[in-house]
Amino acid sequence: MDFSSHIRANMKKYPRLLQKLKAIKRAASPEQPFSDKLVEANKRLKHHSQSIAAVAREHLQISRLRQYPSELLPSSFWTIILARFADELPKLTTAEAALVYLTDAFTINMAAETTHGCLPVYKYTLKGEFPHFDGLIDQVECSPYLTPDRLVSSNGKLVSSAFFAHLRSLLCCLTWIDRPSTVCEIGGGYGGLAVLWMNNPHHAPDVYVLVDFPESLFFAEIFVRANDPEAKVLYVKGADDLSPNVVEEYDYVLCPSDCAVHLHRMHFDVVVNMFSFQEMTEQAVDYWMNWLDDQNCQYLYSLNIFGLSLSQMRSVLPGCALWSPRLSDRWIARLQNVSAGPMHAHGQPVAEMIFEKINPLSQKTKGPFKTREAFVAELYEIQREPNQERVLEFVRSWAFADAPPREILAIFNGVLARTDENFKREHAGIITSLNDRLRY
Repeated sequence: MDFSSHIRANMKKYPRLLQKLKAIKRAASPEQPFSDKLVEANKRLKHHSQSIAAVAREHLQISRLRQYPSELLPSSFWTIILARFADELPKLTTAEAALVYLTDAFTINMAAETTHGCLPVYKYTLKGEFPHFDGLIDQVECSPYLTPDRLVSSNGKLVSSAFFAHLRSLLCCLTWIDRPSTVCEIGGGYGGLAVLWMNNPHHAPDVYVLVDFPESLFFAEIFVRANDPEAKVLYVKGADDLSPNVVEEYDYVLCPSDCAVHLHRMHFDVVVNMFSFQEMTEQAVDYWMNWLDDQNCQYLYSLNIFGLSLSQMRSVLPGCALWSPRLSDRWIARLQNVSAGPMHAHGQPVAEMIFEKINPLSQKTKGPFKTREAFVAELYEIQREPNQERVLEFVRSWAFADAPPREILAIFNGVLARTDENFKREHAGIITSLNDRLRY
């Protein structure tokens, strides 16, 4: 009996191996839309693979020479992960080896067969929540360097389950934060979100700063250089403050966590934290909350486990902070969402939030973003409003959103039906513009 016959005859004994064999067969098959992409991508990377890994390793070694501040020491959760990295890093001498390793070490990438079954739900959810990005959702794709058994072809584009999680966070930020030119991600992991930010066709910031443990930045540097080979990458090595004039010459800045104090001369339109605050110690969360207060930045986007029961803390997030983010009164919540879509549903409750930093001398006049939840609440309030000028203002405030909800037209038609000709003449300008806007 040959090897393949033996495997087929004993398939229940080798489920993981069979999964790998199916993926290799699928990737090698000329009928598969993404097979050429995988082959071409690996050809491009092969010539620079060892040099990319060598540069990343050199930067890691430089960072390890510094003593880490006590407030930024890893939690029990991350101590285990970093110990595992220490054992594996000497073996990762090529970019390909590091990229395959990070597929499992950093991401919750489901098997391709599972992801393929979830594709309709993922895309339907994203297009329903972000209809103004309908085209973008079909245009972007993930890295070709993940292991083949995690990749799926969707309309000729490579995707994975973790890619959709990153995409949803990107779309949320682009929806509510107007074209940020500087983005900083605390706990950027392997750089998957960063590369998506910098290469999406709608809007890319001028510079993207990734802040993380040096070991994580080892993988992020390899991922960024492999997937964005023309990009200029700056690694923060020493104790000198970064000048904005220097930073503007680069696309990516990789900053070890203990060097984040040297970013204070930079302005960030948005700071991103995606499933990272939740894994920090109480001391580290306090450190980053103070850093956010001191840093010149406008928005914080946070997507983290939130509302986890105490009985699950020890098994899910050992040694981690009980509450994060916990911002000072210099910040106000503009978005609070506890239903962040199936691509973030991994059995734990999460909260997606956007906060805006306010001037301490100003009044806290800004309210929540105009989300669907806010719309529903306001809709049933305005339904009882007798003052038609206020109702018309409500219609105007929602009609010029990216995708006006259909109920706005119903409210607008009600205003026209209940008001007389004098009202319509007095408000002719706004009524005309709303008539134009609300056609379908």
